[in-house]
Amino acid sequence: MVESTNTTQSNSSVNVPDKVLHCDTCGKPVTSVARVVIDQEYDRSMSRALYNCPECFKKKEEERHHRLNQAG
Repeated sequence: MVESTNTTQSNSSVNVPDKVLHCDTCGKPVTSVARVVIDQEYDRSMSRALYNCPECFKKKEEERHHRLNQAG
């Protein structure tokens, strides 16, 4: 868990260099995937785990932060 100004974020990532994983968003084969579980106004701890490749993870994070900035 990482703490910063008014934000507590919990990330989950998997890095398996000798095994091919697949991004749940784009389906691309990768060796590393990640997901945000808990962050400010975001809690997916009880949801089905969806892991993203680094590119999809970055895109989804940017979209989520954009929505947060528009809402508040």
